[in-house]
Amino acid sequence: MRVSVRGMTGQGCARQGGRALEAAGAAEIHMDVSRARAIFAFDRYDTSRLTAAIEDAGYEPGRVATVEGDIAARPPGGCCGGIAWRKQRPSGQEEIS
Repeated sequence: MRVSVRGMTGQGCARQGGRALEAAGAAEIHMDVSRARAIFAFDRYDTSRLTAAIEDAGYEPGRVATVEGDIAARPPGGCCGGIAWRKQRPSGQEEIS
């Protein structure tokens, strides 16, 4: 899934927004600061918890959209504002801070 997250200005914002999404039940979270969006996995139909979590973290959420194909597994980005935060997973993914 994908949602725009207006108000993120850097890595700290991305970490805060990522933690908020995780607390709402999202997984495999990729915060893209340069495009002001988050890409993540979410297995529930009701996304109101996600948008409420983004608002509670101090950001303005956009519409939550389903991402087709495997784009969520390979979000765009790089060292300067691309993938800003990813929670460490048992599968061996590393935390990016």
